[in-house]
Amino acid sequence: MATNLIDRQLIILGAAAARSDLAVLPLPDSLRLNAGAVAPVLKSLTAKKLV
Repeated sequence: MATNLIDRQLIILGAAAARSDLAVLPLPDSLRLNAGAVAPVLKSLTAKKLV
């Protein structure tokens, strides 16, 4: 089954994949999210069992 991801999710996962520890945090500097938008994006990745 394919999982559809929004651009923000792809950026976060791509940055994590490039790190040696595969950590999602800290978020990449290129990602411009306010504090209120971070939690829903990370929750959606968790719900999809991607983090």
